[in-house]
Amino acid sequence: LFTEKRIWLMRFGETGKSILNLIFDGGSYDEDSSGRLKSFKGSMNKNIVHLVDIDICNAKRVLRWEKLAPGPHAILLALCLRESQFTDQTKEILENLEFLGEKFWNHVIVVFTEGDCSINGYTGAQRSVLEWIHEKCGHKTYICGSEPETTERRELSEKIERMIWENDLMHLVLPEISDEDSQSPSDILRKLDVKDYLFTPEVIFQEGQNKYRLQSSHAGWFHCEFTKLGFNMKGEGEVLYSTVLQDNDCPIPANHYQAGPLYDIKCVQGELSQLSLPHCETSIGELAI
Repeated sequence: LFTEKRIWLMRFGETGKSILNLIFDGGSYDEDSSGRLKSFKGSMNKNIVHLVDIDICNAKRVLRWEKLAPGPHAILLALCLRESQFTDQTKEILENLEFLGEKFWNHVIVVFTEGDCSINGYTGAQRSVLEWIHEKCGHKTYICGSEPETTERRELSEKIERMIWENDLMHLVLPEISDEDSQSPSDILRKLDVKDYLFTPEVIFQEGQNKYRLQSSHAGWFHCEFTKLGFNMKGEGEVLYSTVLQDNDCPIPANHYQAGPLYDIKCVQGELSQLSLPHCETSIGELAI
């Protein structure tokens, strides 16, 4: 009786066709990008599947339109299994998805698209973030690329079916999205100082890691919604930035603490004139202990 399913594919950057080929029988599907949502339709185990493609970093704005439709029965959270993927920024972005309600993670299967499937291959902060993701999704994960495509398609579809039955065939009930959450960037900017602009960065995959991109069309301060970095631009320009791992060759002295993550920031046109960096400070009371 249950012949139609609704699935969200949530990812950073562009959707990989390899994931779509694993969801739909024979890799055959129809794409519909005529509306406000990018969606696909095909069959999975002879059942009709409606799949909605959602960029994680733009989820709140995309879901202004998705909330008009029933919520998903399953959510595939696609992550590239590389060390550079598992940063504090990634964790913060995923934590922000919990505005979808306490049942959100019950409907999530994390699909790792490549890399080492063993947590033991990671150390420090990367391992901590990866373990957090595993715990949040209840260890409902799948590694792509380890089996023939036909086998992977069957195994992934079985995982999806099993989770849907464990959730009593219920789709995720979408909460009301507040006015602030559903505002467009232009709505938000009108509330800021005329010289300050809050922007959601474009997330791209380059040189083996996720990077953020700011493209400014005019002079002024631009504040990144995710990293809290501020860029004072002298005019039109492009800034590419990302977090980098702590350099072990530059140890932190005793009784000192790193104020925040390290950033690799490049401005191609040279229009970047000033930076505002998020930081934390140790109180005098703590230093006296």
